[in-house]
Amino acid sequence: MTKNTETLESWNKVADLYNEKFTDLQLYNHTYDLFIEHLPYGNSKILDIACGPGNISKYLLSKEPNLQILGIDVSPNMLSLAKINNPSAQFILMDCRDIIKMIQQNLTE
Repeated sequence: MTKNTETLESWNKVADLYNEKFTDLQLYNHTYDLFIEHLPYGNSKILDIACGPGNISKYLLSKEPNLQILGIDVSPNMLSLAKINNPSAQFILMDCRDIIKMIQQNLTE
């Protein structure tokens, strides 16, 4: 078993608990508000890296429903929760270490 496998299994196991504990955490809302204030006007696109159950995406969408959010995470269970918590956003299974490959692919399309 590799460290990556252990990490994935750990996040899959704690997904529901993490969702319960952190989805409505208000500690950082002021920083998310500041982030939203600095977005360009219109339909901004956001990449939510290691999105977990989509708690940050959920907050951002509650403030700006027109945001186009793509969330990535390595845990299938976290992604399942993110999709439930944010039906208007898109979520895909991806290791954040593969972002460079995704960017390169999008640049060539």
